[in-house]
Amino acid sequence: MIEFIIFAALAWFAITMMKDLMRISEQKAIENAKKKAQEAMEVTRAEAEAARAEAKARAKAVKAAEAEEMVSCAICGTVTAKHEAIATQGQYFCSEPHFLQRPRSEPVAETPVENTTESVTQTTSENL
Repeated sequence: MIEFIIFAALAWFAITMMKDLMRISEQKAIENAKKKAQEAMEVTRAEAEAARAEAKARAKAVKAAEAEEMVSCAICGTVTAKHEAIATQGQYFCSEPHFLQRPRSEPVAETPVENTTESVTQTTSENL
């Protein structure tokens, strides 16, 4: 009879220990899964924030481009951003060759008002 009681006590102890080990193992698995999910969410948040920042930058660039004043070339009519055009005497030109082709009614020392480059200024000075 004592042998049976000892056997039953050992069996109960073994079963209890197995249950505790299984519970601890499940808790660790749940914690690891939560940790991985949280890390994935952080990566997703970081990616979303980066995408939002990129979209804002693109929208800002588009808005700036839309707000920029555009002018037509006096030679070919090409529409160019005003800051990129070469301007003189109220006329705008899309490129240096078109600036050099401009009609000259009187010999006046002309220099481009905007987007002055050394080559255009030198060419203008040489033509006089």
